[in-house]
Amino acid sequence: MPGRVPDRRTIPLEPTVEKAAAAHSSLSRYTLREEHLIADSLVKAELASAFAETRCFEFHPSRPLIDRMRGGAPDADLDGDVASIRASMFDAVSKDDGTLKERLQSDTRLLGRLSTAVLLIHRAMAESEHAMPLERRVVLVKERHGVPTLFHVSPETTVIAHVGQGPAWQEIPTIYLGLNMFDAMAQERKKNETFLYDTFKLVLMIEERAIQTGYSHTEVFGPEVSRALAGFVDEILRVASLKEMEAAAVPEVKRVRPFTARNRASFMKMLNSRVHGDELNFDYAKNVKAVETLERLARRYRKGGDRDSLKEVARLLVAASGHDLHEVRNRANIALERILSPKEYDAPLATRFINLNAGDGYAFSFSLPQHKAGYFLRVFRNVLKPGEQFPLEKDISFQDIELEYDEAAKKHIARHRFDEYGHYDFLVYERKRTRSEWSTAPGASGRVNVMSDVRGEIILEIFTDIHGHTGYYWRDRSGHPGLVYNESGEVIRLGRFSDITAHLEDLKERYLITAIYVLGMQRRGSNREDWAPEASSPSPFSPMSLVEPEPALGGEEEFRALVARAHELGVKIIVDVVPHLNRRSTEVPGEYAVLCYDHEGRLNRRASTDGRYGSWNDGMLLNYRMFEVWEWLAGSILALIEKFDIDGIRFDSAHAVPIMMKRNNFLFTYGEKRSDEEMLHGTIIVNDREYGHYMTTGYFDSACRDLIAIPIHNYIMLNVESLLRERGKKFFVHLAECYWGHERFLARSGIIPYNSSLFKICENIIHGKTDVREIYHVYDNYLPASLPEGTELLGILGNHDERRALNTFGHRGLRAAVALTIMMSDIVMDYEGSAEGEGWKVFLDNIYVNWNSFEYAAHRSVERYYREWYAFHRENRGRGYLVWANNTMVAAALKFAETGVWLAAFNFANANQSASIQFDNPVLPIADDTLFRVVDLLYSPITGHYSYFTGRELKTSKINTVVSFTERVKLFRLETLDSIDRHYDEFLKDSFFRLCSISNPEHFRANFSFNEIVRNFDGHATLREFIAAVMVPIFWKEHRYFLELGLKRALFHMFRFGIKDGTYIHGFIDALKKDADDTLRALGESLAWHNERGSMVFMSAEAEPFSKSGGLANVVYELPRELARMGEEVYVITGYFRNGDDKAVKKMNDAVKAHKVTYTGRSVRFKILGFDYEVGVHRGEVEGVSYFLLDHFEFFDGLYWGVTSEEKLRRRIAFARACAEVICTFGLKPHFTFTNDAYAGIFNGIVRSDHVYNSNPNFQRTTFLHIVHNGGWQYFDAYHRFERGFDLFSLFNLPQWRAGEFADPVHGDRLNCMAAGIRMADRTITVSPSYARQIEYACDGLERILSNVIGISNAIGKDFKKRIRDRFDTSGFQEKHYGALADIIRSDKALAGKVKTRFPEILKGPDAVKKIGDPVRHTAVERALNKMLLQVERGFDVDPDRLICTMIHRITEQKGFQLLLEASQGLFGHLGYQAIIGGAVSSGDRRGEELAHGLYLLSLNYPKSVSVSFGFQEISVPLFASDIFCMPSMSEPGGISQIEAFVTGCLVVARATGGLRDTVFPARVTGDGVEGNGFLFLDYSAWAFYDAMERAAQFFKNADDDTIARARLNAEKSVYFWDRPARQYIEEVYRIKEIIRVI
Repeated sequence: MPGRVPDRRTIPLEPTVEKAAAAHSSLSRYTLREEHLIADSLVKAELASAFAETRCFEFHPSRPLIDRMRGGAPDADLDGDVASIRASMFDAVSKDDGTLKERLQSDTRLLGRLSTAVLLIHRAMAESEHAMPLERRVVLVKERHGVPTLFHVSPETTVIAHVGQGPAWQEIPTIYLGLNMFDAMAQERKKNETFLYDTFKLVLMIEERAIQTGYSHTEVFGPEVSRALAGFVDEILRVASLKEMEAAAVPEVKRVRPFTARNRASFMKMLNSRVHGDELNFDYAKNVKAVETLERLARRYRKGGDRDSLKEVARLLVAASGHDLHEVRNRANIALERILSPKEYDAPLATRFINLNAGDGYAFSFSLPQHKAGYFLRVFRNVLKPGEQFPLEKDISFQDIELEYDEAAKKHIARHRFDEYGHYDFLVYERKRTRSEWSTAPGASGRVNVMSDVRGEIILEIFTDIHGHTGYYWRDRSGHPGLVYNESGEVIRLGRFSDITAHLEDLKERYLITAIYVLGMQRRGSNREDWAPEASSPSPFSPMSLVEPEPALGGEEEFRALVARAHELGVKIIVDVVPHLNRRSTEVPGEYAVLCYDHEGRLNRRASTDGRYGSWNDGMLLNYRMFEVWEWLAGSILALIEKFDIDGIRFDSAHAVPIMMKRNNFLFTYGEKRSDEEMLHGTIIVNDREYGHYMTTGYFDSACRDLIAIPIHNYIMLNVESLLRERGKKFFVHLAECYWGHERFLARSGIIPYNSSLFKICENIIHGKTDVREIYHVYDNYLPASLPEGTELLGILGNHDERRALNTFGHRGLRAAVALTIMMSDIVMDYEGSAEGEGWKVFLDNIYVNWNSFEYAAHRSVERYYREWYAFHRENRGRGYLVWANNTMVAAALKFAETGVWLAAFNFANANQSASIQFDNPVLPIADDTLFRVVDLLYSPITGHYSYFTGRELKTSKINTVVSFTERVKLFRLETLDSIDRHYDEFLKDSFFRLCSISNPEHFRANFSFNEIVRNFDGHATLREFIAAVMVPIFWKEHRYFLELGLKRALFHMFRFGIKDGTYIHGFIDALKKDADDTLRALGESLAWHNERGSMVFMSAEAEPFSKSGGLANVVYELPRELARMGEEVYVITGYFRNGDDKAVKKMNDAVKAHKVTYTGRSVRFKILGFDYEVGVHRGEVEGVSYFLLDHFEFFDGLYWGVTSEEKLRRRIAFARACAEVICTFGLKPHFTFTNDAYAGIFNGIVRSDHVYNSNPNFQRTTFLHIVHNGGWQYFDAYHRFERGFDLFSLFNLPQWRAGEFADPVHGDRLNCMAAGIRMADRTITVSPSYARQIEYACDGLERILSNVIGISNAIGKDFKKRIRDRFDTSGFQEKHYGALADIIRSDKALAGKVKTRFPEILKGPDAVKKIGDPVRHTAVERALNKMLLQVERGFDVDPDRLICTMIHRITEQKGFQLLLEASQGLFGHLGYQAIIGGAVSSGDRRGEELAHGLYLLSLNYPKSVSVSFGFQEISVPLFASDIFCMPSMSEPGGISQIEAFVTGCLVVARATGGLRDTVFPARVTGDGVEGNGFLFLDYSAWAFYDAMERAAQFFKNADDDTIARARLNAEKSVYFWDRPARQYIEEVYRIKEIIRVI
């Protein structure tokens, strides 16, 4: 286990011998051989998947909640606080997706787990001050199904927690915790134990420490801590594991003792056992023991062949599956799954589910531990006969298939064909020499549900009572008009089964239906008291019987006739199955009903309910804890099949079954003690609500719901399968009404759930509540992550529960919704009347209304549209896939049908919409070599225009179209062509035009024309011939520009991809320039011109060696000179600052002299307002780079000078215009200009806005690049536009309408120089890849205008070490102060003894130190010498063991000087640090001036410990003499100072932000040496900074001189140089222009 416990007083930190350790950002244990399997990248990828699959729930700890806990509030009183936190979690994860939010809120199991986790985390924080700060973000992760921890490899290698930077580039320190650990703690609390909870508090402290040390577990635990954590992990694995504890093998016996009534009574007593003295709390141990014993008995009876006893055990398990204790109900549900499975009881559970059509083959693949033979796939078949209910081991039937190892896929594979409807379990096992062993690898056991093929099915829902209500059949002379109402709207006749029978042929012909769902066919109540109080007619959903047809509709006789006629016509009949009965029904005994107390304390039958929200007063809730109710429900379905030969069922409220409301656990009713059986069955339930809905304790409230199928649905389907097999029936469909996100549970049993979300989302889009992105979220994220493979969903075009499509969408809007649903669904259902244009919804128990009042809502014109799309659905059976249309009001889909490929775009807006449809959905089954011709079904036959794509190119291309608001749907057919030969020119031309506009470089690889050019470039001659013979005839005459541009791009990307060498391509272009053919010669000259190189111009306020305030000056020196070394023509333009502090003036003058900078004799002129200004231009050469220094007494008087906004802005405008004039005056004609940070940014805006420059030949080929060194500096160059009534924009001499281009992206009344530089640049570059991504996400408003930022890390020059060493050596520092040091050593016996013992070479003088040969020893001794000399120079106490830290930066708040001031007492008073502090303050930076004053006062308070200097600082001496370089920056985009410190062997203490995080790594002593180069902290706080400095002090204190020297050498080795980023700059900028540049 990793990490160090902060409180060393309680946990001794001894070297651990445990195998537990850290994997960087994860708290984990692992074996060495599996260490690579839990790398940070893998864990982060898993977390990213969890976020994408909406399994992550984030929150920030609540101070009020913690305070209430500390005040003694019990958990029961904290529900409101917890609910508020939980609501914020759901808001964060749903992101305004109402459908997702509703699904989450209805998940009671999840609600309970999250509440427990929130309480435990806050309780731990309340009890431990150091557990975790409030600023932390906590992410609770719901682990994958069957996975016990955040990231799990094996019991020996698993991750229990992780720390990270939080949301992309927001840098919110985050702790990731799995929910399973809280399940374990919750179980522990029931036992009144605290071991896990105490360890969890330790985990929080460890993770907090890891955050503070740069998201890295760098420390080792003592044995006590390791043992506690190991136990914690073991218990999480135990609780999370759903594999049952295996009892000792049951011996073979001839006779198995049957289960008796006495046994039943005993188990009921155990399952109802309560805690002695607390009768409302269950005895956990006895309850769990009871279910464990039932598991063993189930195993025994199954093996022994006693089906009756097995049934008795199942009865008890059904009752226990609704137990209050989660462990009991969870195990009971799993035991039921084992009992129902057609395989050995102890075989691995079916946890992987696959749904197939009968006759389909399936390619199984498994990732198994060893790549060898001997693995087999065993497929089990259900062979139960009707009435047997439960399989016995003697009934097991299976087929074995040997697995083959696929070397390419690195998996074991097998293929198997499933011909017959049914449910098949499978598992993988390994045959060994003496035995076989089941595999426990993920996905190695599961269930295949083989279903009837429903592709192309259209189900018409008909409510018999109102059949024909549109009046379509009123003139039917056969006497079957259906429902009829008179002129007053009064019903004078209801429909009957015989009416439907008479109209079947017409319905099939008109609407191509394949099935009818006969709503409400069962017998209903005939008396008023049978109805709901508010009803005017009996509800079909509270039937008196499930198996008797309603007599008023024609009874059994007419219903049988309907089924028979339907079957003659090939139409299926589907009926309702309702999970309850009418409250006055006598079909089941009264004890099957559930009771509850009413508001007057009387016991009544509980009204039927879905167990969550709704109640129906005309029904009674049945007790699903009674197995007899399961038998009744399954038996009713079987009876419907046997009596009427139905073809399917529509299961009402299937998402709620089994409904098990929380039991009333009081032992007495009206003073009479209740029996154990009554208590166990929960005959009286609690009617209270929690989390907004009723409380339940069943399958849906158990952990196993994420793993296994719903036992009752599995039981029903197995019994249905047995009957169908006996009757030889080939088709049966089980449709399930489904809400709350329960599709995933129902689909595991081969059920087809409603797609309840699609139509609802379409409704919300039409009404402006969301847009089409919600549809993509459901199909691209939610459904793939949650549904079993191959799941079919029922597309709902209309049904009795929803408003009519016409009423919901309008007669135009419904077109998009209907067509999209059909495109995305294999099977659809519509409601009678929709196609005829009905716009109303009838309430099924209130059909006696004024029917005339509904006619106004009808729109009969839609019938033709419906018929067209019904026909499309029937004729084009296949799967639909969403494709993105780049418009939030347009969805698009591809349908791969047996008849071909179809593309449709659907407009949900009331205006024409453009769509740019792209085909990059990775699941699209498009083969690369397929040839497509795209046909616009409306216009292509008229215009003769078609588009041509290869499959590979289509996946990287877009089809652009317009979808009208009248039609709402645009339909294309993608015809496949057998050969390209007949259409070669069309393919090439289409593709070449697309090549000219490709924006993603990787898409060139898929472009047909690009590949054709590559294919024909075997040599110069072959490509020349291809261009001359094929491309010139197609393009030269009418599309010459495209030919030149396309060839230039193609040649460049051949170079970029390494297909052809750059020199070779240049040779081809040169040859083409000399070609005898005029056309080819002109083409060659154009290509050569396109690939010419040009100069690079850098513009910056500061630039070494002339001026410097911060790291920017280093970059503008190092990068240009490295570019020049690589052959580029480079110029730098900066100011000739003649004023400043003494050091700055000296630096400028020395550099001017050293580099022979002279006046060019030329000045540049420009205007500001109406005044003319003249700036002198000086020029010098610095290591191959031409420097232009701008000289003016006002504009360049001092670096960053200026007080008022006008003064500062005038200087920046002058710099920009002077730079532009220099470029024009000296004819630099740059290919690339680089403006650096805000000061130079407005150059881009002025040049591109001023027509004088914009049309100047010097800028005709210029690519403008802006380099952001620090986005935070933008506000030093952002000015209120109006100052004292003066419009500062008038200084620009630009049209007023241009002002917006210079405005701040957030504060429009300000002028922002950085924003202008970014807006008007072609691309933006910044100082590291991570910072590039960060500023695109968040950068004080700049993120609004930033995109596609290039990130290139800064570095230092290769000669920096030599230069800084030379500066140190030539400074005379050692020689100047050695004499004084020698005197101090002689006068101080203690110091003399220390030096003589450890550093005797120092006593011989600096020359002796320089001659030390061993690099480690030389480093240690020289550092000690330099340190003592620095102590002498600065007047410090001289002691080689006193630590010296250096902090020299620009003095500004960003650099963290405030933290140094706030931590000063601890640093200098307690830890004994000495400090060298200094830097320049930018003019006008008031906060910088305040900090400088604070530093000055600090030096007065600690004169023997702190030395402060202002202005330019020579850093060579402090760096070679100090132990630590401090960078506690608030932000640090890239950072160079830390790299410079590393060069000199300084370790760095830094805040883990930006580039510092990428370059500073925690130093620590390891078994075989030392690793790291510094010390990190995270929080921008004085405490965190002090903590890091304390860790650094402890490191130096505990390590010997050699170890410290080796750490310094580590620092030196971690340096990288400017040649690498310079090469990246060349590659990137030439890539922007697509110029072939050979380095």
